Amino acid sequence: MKQENQKSSEELKQKLDSLFENYKNPDFDNSSIVEKTLVKIRRERIRHRVHLLWVSSFSLAASVFIGFVIHYLLGLSSDLTDTDIRQLAKQYASK
Repeated sequence: MKQENQKSSEELKQKLDSLFENYKNPDFDNSSIVEKTLVKIRRERIRHRVHLLWVSSFSLAASVFIGFVIHYLLGLSSDLTDTDIRQLAKQYASK
């Protein structure tokens, strides 16, 4: 039993060593991986900011447009009510 455990332990060690062989390789550069990761993170932050800027701009434009439409419709309805009231007053006055 002990001999089997030693054998499986040795096999496991060999497999792990083969998996992490790159870390033992002196040509393997950890700093380049870290630098590439940081560049990706910065790029994603910039992309997120640009996306947020576009969404904010469209929201502002939509709000301004809706404000103008409401202002126009309220102004239009007040003109109609003033005109209707004046016409009604003239009709009653002429009777």
